Amino acid sequence: FIADIALSPMEAAKVRIQTMPGFASTLREAWPKMVKNEGYGTFYKGLVPLWGRQIPYTMMKFACFERTLELLYQYVVPKPREQCT
Repeated sequence: FIADIALSPMEAAKVRIQTMPGFASTLREAWPKMVKNEGYGTFYKGLVPLWGRQIPYTMMKFACFERTLELLYQYVVPKPREQCT
């Protein structure tokens, strides 16, 4: 959640560079153009969609990791989880 707030401006600039040929070729070039044309709010327009993608993905990743770990300790590792380092 917090990392996405820091990531959102870079993601906005990346998308602008990729989708508008000739707009800019580097972040250093794109950033001032975006601020000049649309203000600082332009960097956070995609924050909610980014959360809509990242948060469920991260939750599923952790849930799957934990379930996989439980199955490994149940069927593969010969001693109980509490006894493992």
